[in-house]
Amino acid sequence: MTGRHARTWGVVLAALGVSALTGCSRNECKFGELMCDGNSAMNCIASEGDFVWKNDVCGALQCKVTSYGALCVVNTTPDPGCDAKDTPFCDGTTVTICQAGYATATHDCASGASAGVSGLTDNLGVGPYCVTPKARALCAIDPEPSRVCNKDDFASVLCDGNDNVQCEQGYETSRTDCGAGFCKPVAANFCAQANDPDPGCSTDDFRSTFCEGDSVVQCFETYRVSTTDCAVGKKCIDTPNSDCPGCTTASCVAR
Repeated sequence: MTGRHARTWGVVLAALGVSALTGCSRNECKFGELMCDGNSAMNCIASEGDFVWKNDVCGALQCKVTSYGALCVVNTTPDPGCDAKDTPFCDGTTVTICQAGYATATHDCASGASAGVSGLTDNLGVGPYCVTPKARALCAIDPEPSRVCNKDDFASVLCDGNDNVQCEQGYETSRTDCGAGFCKPVAANFCAQANDPDPGCSTDDFRSTFCEGDSVVQCFETYRVSTTDCAVGKKCIDTPNSDCPGCTTASCVAR
C-alpha cells in the first residue's frame, strides 16, 4: 500500500471510529435513571432506540423521587389516605389521586376546581358529591346510589325517560335533559334530533356528516344531532373521506 493510500484509509477508519462513538447513539442517560433537577421530575426513558430524559416541570407542585419514579406531587410527605394500590379517595368533597403513596392531583366535586398533574382528574363525573364505590372515588350527582344505575356496571349510559344518564358503579355521574330532543343511550350527554336513525347518516363512520340541500347535517352513531345552514353565498358539498372508505364529509364552500 502506498503512503497516499495508507493516509486515505487512515482518514476513513478514523471517521468510522468517530461515527461509531458519536453517530450511532444519542443516549442522554441510563435507562431507569431518575432524579429531581430543581423542581423538575427527570426520568430516563426509551425513545426511538435511544435513552433520553423525560423532563416534567412541576410548577406549583413539588418534585419527589419515589418507587414509581421521579414525580410531581402535591406534598413531599406521603398522603395517609393513599393505600397500597393508589386508589383515588374522598376527602370531604375532594377526590385525591395517588401515585406511589403521594397525592399527585386533586379535584373538588363541589366547585369543579382541579389541581396537580394535568389529565389525572379527567372523567371523574360532574356531580357535587365525592363518593367511594368499590373501584375508585368519583363525583356523583347524589350521595346515594341511583335507582336506575346498576352497581355491577363499572360505567354505562342509559335513558331515564328523556334524560341521558351516565352511571359508574351504581352512581349517577351526569344527567342531561334532552328537552325537545330524544335520549339515545349511545354516549354520555347525548341527545338526537330525531327518534329514529337517519338514513343519510353513515353506518361505517360514527361521526359522519352529509349535505341536505345547503345545510350540513352532523351525525353520531347513525342519529342526527345537528343541522347547520351554510352562510349566504355558500353551498354544501360532499367530498370523499380518506379516513373512511365509502364515506363522505360535508362542508360549505363558495358557490
